Amino acid sequence: MSVAEADTEQFRFPVDAAAGFRSQRITLPTVPATLVRDESETVVAQVEHFSDETLPSGEYSIELSLPLKLYIRVESAIEFSSDDERLLIDFGEQTDVSIGVRSKHEQPAGTITTTDRPRDIMKTVTALSSSLKTISPERSLPTLRGHPPEIELGETLSIPDELSAPDTGIELHVPPTYRHIFPAAPLAYYLGAEMRPGEEPQIVTEGATRTS
Repeated sequence: MSVAEADTEQFRFPVDAAAGFRSQRITLPTVPATLVRDESETVVAQVEHFSDETLPSGEYSIELSLPLKLYIRVESAIEFSSDDERLLIDFGEQTDVSIGVRSKHEQPAGTITTTDRPRDIMKTVTALSSSLKTISPERSLPTLRGHPPEIELGETLSIPDELSAPDTGIELHVPPTYRHIFPAAPLAYYLGAEMRPGEEPQIVTEGATRTS
């Protein structure tokens, strides 16, 4: 079997690397939780232990939860069968298969230098969400939330360009005090929200405001 490097951009979710090859079937010596999405990204099947699933010819993305995240893209009919120890993915004939993998990122991607001034710390908190790999609901998956940047104290605020926060259209307004900033930091990170000074805590999105 010949394996070649493949385009990582063909996958819906970010992947670290991808490969392509031709195969009639794939057998795994384990049965991971498996989701199958069609070309509209709708989940059309879930495969677990002792499953038998058959899907007609079409474009599919198979998502397998292993120690790393594994995605299989294929245009084919698919038959899944599993027992207590293995999972068989059968395409019925030799088919072009693309596989993408993503691992957990357990190291910070960079370092932010900040002062101890509350408004600088708010900008630092905003930049923490630069480690999110997606702003879709799937950010709940650990592999889609990278390690936040490292933070160190300095005389001036310095945020590298590559640590820019995603543009989610969400703002988290809190009074510029440590007492308000630190408890709100995890929420700002998870939402990809821009933390901004405000008279009272509130979440502001395009066309809506939620006050706590």
